Amino acid sequence: MTEPAPFVELRMKGQRFDHPGMPVEALSELVAYRELLVEVAKALFLRNHRGRQRVPKGFVERLRLRLRRVEEGSSVPVLERIDTEAEGFFPKEDEFVVARRLIETAISSVASEDTLPPDFPEDVVGYFNRFGRSLLPGDSIELREPGHERGAVYTANVRRRLLLSQSSTYRVNATLAGRIVEIDAEDSAFNLRTFTNNVVRCHFESELFPFIRNALLPDGAGPAVRVSGEAVLDRIDKVVRMEVTEAGYADEADEASDTFGLEGEAEDVPLRRIPRQSDPAAKVMRRVDELESLEPGWLDGEGEPPAQEVLARLRRLALVLAAPIHPPVRIYPTPEGGVQLEWTSGTHEYSIEIHPDLSAYVVQVDTSTDDFRERMYKSLDEESLTNILLGGVTV
Repeated sequence: MTEPAPFVELRMKGQRFDHPGMPVEALSELVAYRELLVEVAKALFLRNHRGRQRVPKGFVERLRLRLRRVEEGSSVPVLERIDTEAEGFFPKEDEFVVARRLIETAISSVASEDTLPPDFPEDVVGYFNRFGRSLLPGDSIELREPGHERGAVYTANVRRRLLLSQSSTYRVNATLAGRIVEIDAEDSAFNLRTFTNNVVRCHFESELFPFIRNALLPDGAGPAVRVSGEAVLDRIDKVVRMEVTEAGYADEADEASDTFGLEGEAEDVPLRRIPRQSDPAAKVMRRVDELESLEPGWLDGEGEPPAQEVLARLRRLALVLAAPIHPPVRIYPTPEGGVQLEWTSGTHEYSIEIHPDLSAYVVQVDTSTDDFRERMYKSLDEESLTNILLGGVTV
């Protein structure tokens, strides 16, 4: 295998990105970017091989990316591509390279002319719904090919225009405040009347039902609530519906208006920090608290409780584990005093065992091919976990 090759820089600008360390928003965007890249590459392959209905086995695995931090104090991650070819070289113009350039061209074209380039696969435009979802007014992601002084600048407004070029709606992370006026338990949905008198259909996760039920009173006289999740907006930026993942009681400041993260609204409608019960990492933190309460002998008289160093590491990784861009991660204690993380993505199953000394053993299994990969880490940190999410387990 050849040495890792620089593939692309993603220069992230904005108040949340301008501090030491890699914020969870940046980590999520890297995973979303890879997903978009893969889907564009698939579309290009099928376009170039007419008559084929799917890409060959192992196609996606040809793209293995690794994160390399290059500038301390700011979010300028560089993604390196790890060679997976048996011959020991990268194709200079394979579908992934072309896809990278085509994504940059699409962003630049929409930013300047409001139109997609004619060779961009229209059926994958929807994957921009994931990439850039964390962008707030004033934020940007510059996609810069290594060695180039400038790249395509991706903002919330460019993302909106790009998605609306092929659809009548687009999606954003949003927070809404109002009162619950109706519940449809069979459909796991409720109607929220916002403080600007809009009624929004909200679908919710089953674990939120007790809170939602308690917040419903006759004639919409229940307590004010604040819900967060993924909102679907139309061409005039009106919320069509919402997938709610977190909910809590609102405060007086929320009654001023609805809250979004849309370009051009930041000064009039600032996004407020969601309280801890609505924090994306709250579920992970609650699970860590449960593990901390385990007593010696928790497993039929045997089993050590997780080491405090392991629990501290989980708390540090909580935002990464809770990022909405990847499937939910299940967390279990191990008899030896560590923890095991498990999740499934497509046909791939992942397992990470973190030992009491903070070393980690990672396994990746492709259930469609029985391909098995494993790797040991001296210490699993945010960067290592993100690399697993980006490219799986590389050996």
